[in-house]
Amino acid sequence: MGKELASLVLKTVLLTLLSIVGVAAVFFFLLSLTAPAAMAKLTLDLGMYKQSAWFAYLQYADGNGDISYIEDAFNRCVYIEYDEGIIEYGTMYIEDDRFGDYAAEREEEEAELGYLEVYTQYVYGVISVSYYNTEENEMALELALSVNQVTFDEYNAVTDLITEVMLARDTEYAEEIRDALEDLQAAGTVKSSDEQGYLETAISKLELFIEIYG
Repeated sequence: MGKELASLVLKTVLLTLLSIVGVAAVFFFLLSLTAPAAMAKLTLDLGMYKQSAWFAYLQYADGNGDISYIEDAFNRCVYIEYDEGIIEYGTMYIEDDRFGDYAAEREEEEAELGYLEVYTQYVYGVISVSYYNTEENEMALELALSVNQVTFDEYNAVTDLITEVMLARDTEYAEEIRDALEDLQAAGTVKSSDEQGYLETAISKLELFIEIYG
């Protein structure tokens, strides 16, 4: 009888624990649907950045659509260098019709603080590098060049990509980027003499890298 009683008690405890876990799971599921903002903060406070990014995305997608929510999702993926999340949420971010105005506001804030006004280039550069890290080289270069057709500042999305390629000592891809920049140079769409100089510097840097490591 003692063994039977102990077995019964154990089963009761296990069933109770399973019930508690089940109730908790249902609670968190319902909370996820009804209060993604609370879950985004909770998971962020717990250091669960991937999960927090997803809840921030839910806030963006739930009908309110505040662009800062998808920015939060993007930033949390950047913080943990989660390339797939950077691509997914970053693409939503830059494809939002409000991104241009939102990025311009961020760049005004940067200017007031005495920083370079490079927010748009930064975002595109981060996404481009993530494409490169996930072996989507064509998308990486296409995206980086998409915001550097008529301007080519000293810091831009292409130079971010070049830095990553050099760190990886990827001479084959460096040649592709050099060829694309030479095409851009030949097209003559970059009018500023200073920016033409930055473009020439980027090409020269790639050529030297290819010569040394190729």
